[in-house]
Amino acid sequence: MDEGHLSAFAPTLSLPPGDDASMAEQVGAPFAIPVLASILEHWPPGAVASIFCPNTSACATPDRYALAVDPDPLSLLSLAVQMTGPGPDAIAAAFTQLLDANYRGRPWGQVLQDLYLTSCPACWRPARIVAYHWHGYPPTLDSRAVRCEHCGFAGDTAVEPADRMAAAETKPGRSLHWQMMARVTPPQHELREKTEHALRFYTPRALWALWQSLRILADFSLPVDQRRALQWVLAEALWRGSNVATQPDLLWQASLRRPYRFEERNLWEVLHEALAYVQARSGRLPRSLITRSEMEQKVGPGSVFLGQRWPDAKTPHPGPDQMALALLAVPAPLPLYWLLRFVWSGWLFGRGAAARLQSHLELRPGGGEALETMLHDASKALSARLLPQGKLIAQWRWRGEADHSAAVLASLPNFTGELRVAAAGEREWVALAVSAASASTAASERRNLRKVGSATMREVIRRRGEPVRRERLQPHILAAWRRLGDLPPPATRQSHLEALLDPRTSPRAMVIWDRSGESWNSGQTPWWWLQEPPADWRPASDLAELRLVQLLTASSFPTTDALAWQLTLALPADLPPDRPWIDALIQSYCHPTDDGLALRLQDDPGRRRKELAALTGALVQVGLALGFEAADWSQDDLRVVEWLQGGRRRASFLLTATTALTPRLWRSREPLPGLQRFLVLPGGRAGLVQWRADHQPLWASAVASGGWTFVKFRHLRE
Repeated sequence: MDEGHLSAFAPTLSLPPGDDASMAEQVGAPFAIPVLASILEHWPPGAVASIFCPNTSACATPDRYALAVDPDPLSLLSLAVQMTGPGPDAIAAAFTQLLDANYRGRPWGQVLQDLYLTSCPACWRPARIVAYHWHGYPPTLDSRAVRCEHCGFAGDTAVEPADRMAAAETKPGRSLHWQMMARVTPPQHELREKTEHALRFYTPRALWALWQSLRILADFSLPVDQRRALQWVLAEALWRGSNVATQPDLLWQASLRRPYRFEERNLWEVLHEALAYVQARSGRLPRSLITRSEMEQKVGPGSVFLGQRWPDAKTPHPGPDQMALALLAVPAPLPLYWLLRFVWSGWLFGRGAAARLQSHLELRPGGGEALETMLHDASKALSARLLPQGKLIAQWRWRGEADHSAAVLASLPNFTGELRVAAAGEREWVALAVSAASASTAASERRNLRKVGSATMREVIRRRGEPVRRERLQPHILAAWRRLGDLPPPATRQSHLEALLDPRTSPRAMVIWDRSGESWNSGQTPWWWLQEPPADWRPASDLAELRLVQLLTASSFPTTDALAWQLTLALPADLPPDRPWIDALIQSYCHPTDDGLALRLQDDPGRRRKELAALTGALVQVGLALGFEAADWSQDDLRVVEWLQGGRRRASFLLTATTALTPRLWRSREPLPGLQRFLVLPGGRAGLVQWRADHQPLWASAVASGGWTFVKFRHLRE
């Protein structure tokens, strides 16, 4: 798979959803629909794309090439509706049928609306409660948000006694509770107690309304496509109606703890939001994207599968010029995330569908061993069944310090491609690794663990062009050991890594620094760097800054995340920028407009070139007026002015519009007697200069030892 095909769909990967994830990512994970669409659109014509989650290696048989989203039925539901779902009018008709269903002599929709009726505190006419606010353990009703269509009032008001009474009385009865929980696990099942924990993430009123809606749907006689569409609507409502929907941070917690403060939304409005969402997406993914195939779609306990088979039995395999792809989604070890998906699957499809996710409930943050056990057999089987020129792509996501990339890489087959890491959001990353199915290494090629690890460290640092911390080195070391068949067993793996990454015993041709660019001392964070950087040295941070200016010169971007993704994909796969550095660049170069983020007017490249030429001429004239000899020259997008006296350099001015100067500053780090050095930059780069000095040891060391003084453009004009 070449870089173009990889870049085409990498920005849409999202597993599991993060703080700013859309509802499609919440319900449609582990494979969001844009991932599938982009893969199929950009994969070479006539090729076969096979998508698998763990535990689906049985689908990868020699005579079947399948697009499978098993074991997660919610993912398949989202995919099936978007590929073959009915039109908006048909979904609306089925939704109306749901709301018109008889519930104890009244339309079900009317019952839902009455749950949230009150009097407007301003005009005393009927008004709608938009949300209830709860807090504490156990939860206490705190306030309510009211909206009046008569006088326009909208805001929070105090809770009335009738609200507390309704909250206490409206809850599932024993029969409904037993019926819905039995759809997930039997009463005596070992997971029944854990399953019951999921109920704490709903208020009794919301749970009753959602369960009644699901039970009414189960009694309907609807065409298959309309039933699936309504199931997706209710799946969206199960997420939006929970008390963690407005607090995505809770999905990353290790315990099954209810939030201290949460919001209970109006289920009538939630259902209509979910309806509009599904209507906008149903049937929008063309079936023609999966070519030469017969489609089989089943959602339910019997089979969760969307497959493609070759129509001609005489040609069960692709031709030698075709390729095959398997995309393996790595489940995140998030107990709450998988518990919710587990019970949702049972409520929607029954016990058989929920059982497919049972193994995911044992995952725990930091549980690298569990990930290895889950992934190793499936990935090995998938890789073995791909064509020799096929590819296996693994995707996973982590947050903050809980980086599971090392465990994931160690569990997957031999990877020949580089690890791509993209900054998905604040403190969040998505990793994508590509493996050739035919990669193998004989035992005779195995090498000493330290030798292989040291060589890998040097290569990673050389390509990145900047000092690197252990968090970035560790997954590459493990991947290198795996490629050569030298991966130590789990019991001793960490000790080998600790020995290799011990800053007191630096590998050959490397030095260990602290953040300020000084020699490392105990108690400080170590940074590994090369004793001699390569001649063609292009640091990742410099490339990111130059590329960002090019992107902004060409167009604007709607959000910070959109620009961050595009910048990540515009760089080589092995030089991903850190999100804090991207944020610093955006703050320095961008300003908000009606179209989103745009390049500041004063940073237009043509304008900056004219400004640099004018300042260069001014410095030459000032030097001559002061009695110095003055010389100037240009190189790439920077200019140099030097003042000389008696043939000796007295002052050197480096003028440029960017801070992409790391190699030049580093090579000018040695002080020269009688020479003063000045770095002349726009005032808007001051934040980048400070950021580099605080976070990049090369800059901190070079600026301090070279005696560089920062001068703003406006100071020269004055």
